[in-house]
Amino acid sequence: MESILPQKLIDEVSRYAERDKLFELRLRKGRKISANIAGKYIEIDTVCNPEWIQETLLKAGKFSLYAVNEQIKAGFIGVSGGMRIGLCGQAVYDGENIKTLKSITSLNVRFPHEIKGCGGKVLRHCFDGKMLSTLVISPPGAGKTTLIRDICRSISDGANVLIIDERGEISGEADGGFSFDIGSSDVLLYCKKQFGFINGIRSMRPEVIVCDELKGLCDIQSVEEALYCGVSVVATLHAQDISDLRYKRGFERLIESKAFKRYIILTDTPAVGTLKNVYDENMEVIV
Repeated sequence: MESILPQKLIDEVSRYAERDKLFELRLRKGRKISANIAGKYIEIDTVCNPEWIQETLLKAGKFSLYAVNEQIKAGFIGVSGGMRIGLCGQAVYDGENIKTLKSITSLNVRFPHEIKGCGGKVLRHCFDGKMLSTLVISPPGAGKTTLIRDICRSISDGANVLIIDERGEISGEADGGFSFDIGSSDVLLYCKKQFGFINGIRSMRPEVIVCDELKGLCDIQSVEEALYCGVSVVATLHAQDISDLRYKRGFERLIESKAFKRYIILTDTPAVGTLKNVYDENMEVIV
């Protein structure tokens, strides 16, 4: 946090929460700051100074926004240690392709957390001699990434695990190393899933591939290719519940083919990371 946020902003936020309780910080130009503290949003009685947004951007990009423009085009900047900054501003197009975002007016700074052992509560349902292909489902901010990170740590001693870490959030990339304990997992950083799955299977011979936030047909096809190759997949998906799957484009194929053997449903009530349900490949409740 200290590496990217202005000190005056840190001082203001520190009056409301300790670092390990802070999940998100939302900065909106000229508006009061909003913070997610231990899963609950509060409004901080401080108006966001536009200079704080600019300073945070420059520090996150190591004072070269051009160097991180590929991430900016996707609406975020990944920061060492697994932090991710979501961006809102004006889209600039080159023909039909987005060139960059400029005039940034809002930031969502997300602070990752490591909870060793949290994967144990689901592994007993998802491990049968080997890791079963598993889809972790929850609304944003309910603990999906924290869970799959701990699963990587837990199973990597007995299996070749490859993490496709598009935004550096799972491993917590930091200056050529990793901030989080991901065991003996191999990591492909800042690459699209389609590239990561195809080339990772060819070059690293994984038994399990772990990735975050499936979306779109390309991601679904990547999962299918891995399964055809005999590789188990552990992934996450933004959704409210199991019933939402049928309304997401392409997922009906995965349901009908029984590609995922387990569906884990998380909720943030009464606390972030609460296990709500476990379903099998037939969509029958196990827990």
